[in-house]
Amino acid sequence: MQDRDLDTTVGGSGLDALYRAHYESMVRLAGLLTGDFSIGEEIAQDAFARLVDARGVREPSAYLRATVVNLSRSRIRRAVIARRHGAAQAVSFVDPASGPEGVPTQITVRDELARLPRRQREAIVLRYYAGMS
Repeated sequence: MQDRDLDTTVGGSGLDALYRAHYESMVRLAGLLTGDFSIGEEIAQDAFARLVDARGVREPSAYLRATVVNLSRSRIRRAVIARRHGAAQAVSFVDPASGPEGVPTQITVRDELARLPRRQREAIVLRYYAGMS
């Protein structure tokens, strides 16, 4: 089934199929960009909500990916501003000791990604995770 064939109206079966096919990858993308997978879940949900409200979307998966990247940028920007003004840090990392065996390695990679400048982090995530060139 191609994206353009999907019925993205509220309650449409195409939207359900799109959600099942892309939700987890959108959470991972946002989680890698922001450094926090719980924020990634919020961003993915927001992206799907915006898709429901959007009209004339020809490529829903591309729309979702672009929306996730833009919402992640906005979230990071707000976190930077909050840090500058002394507010609580909005982007946090999971403690490696709190998860299963494979989590520390994932967190190490995530921590290293978080240390990169925003544009470099986006380029790496979009190239190696999302398969874009």
